[in-house]
Amino acid sequence: MNKHLFVLNIRQHWVVVVGITAVLLMYASIAAWMFNPESAEAINDFLGVLPETFIKALGFDGLGTDLTTYLANYLFGFIYLMFPMLFVLFIATKLIGKPIDSGSMVYLVATPLRRSTIAITQILFLFDALFFVFAVNFIATYAVSEIRFPGMLDVAGYLILNVITYLVIGLLASIVFFMSVLPIDYGKAQGIAISFSVYAFIANALYKLSDSLSFLQYTTIFRFIDIEQALQSDATIWLTIGIVSALTLVFLAASVWVFEKRPLNI
Repeated sequence: MNKHLFVLNIRQHWVVVVGITAVLLMYASIAAWMFNPESAEAINDFLGVLPETFIKALGFDGLGTDLTTYLANYLFGFIYLMFPMLFVLFIATKLIGKPIDSGSMVYLVATPLRRSTIAITQILFLFDALFFVFAVNFIATYAVSEIRFPGMLDVAGYLILNVITYLVIGLLASIVFFMSVLPIDYGKAQGIAISFSVYAFIANALYKLSDSLSFLQYTTIFRFIDIEQALQSDATIWLTIGIVSALTLVFLAASVWVFEKRPLNI
């Protein structure tokens, strides 16, 4: 890793990192603070009058009456997928793809830095930034929950859910990053990355609507996030973590290899 390049990334992207963190923090803090065990059933009754397809698409069909289940379904069914996805699309394509397209990457590779060092530095920044987003929100949600409802949050289950979501978003980031280093036009790479991500997001919402659409769950990486499985700390969650981590490493290794081999614009 190159420290100077890493710091440059922080200077260029800190607004996006802090902004996404703040948006998620707002949703998580309000959800934890406003939860009321006595009115949880009333909330579920209210949701019952809304269109079933709308509730399922947002992931609100299983909010539950306990704090952990409530937060998990409210946040991780929609909000903690959409905003981190936007974060990935905004940053992952710009770390290497944009400098290559603009020609500025030529000056960077002209320095003593190896291409692999440049790629690894950008990857570390991307995943560290994602970790910051999830870590801050987990700590804040835990703190608010303990202030409002001491001991009610299943910390272990909620932590595992955060970890698997972070890893799946990391898998998405590795795929988008890989697309950005391919020897194709930067605009086309962005288009492919956006199309892939949006499809994965929409398919994840649609497959829950009816049995006829259930096949879509096998076409989206977001299916790896099983809220119930994570909260129960099911043994299969560790297999999921292993598979997601392995796929991420494959795409990242491929990204470094492609970047080392591809020609640059002059």
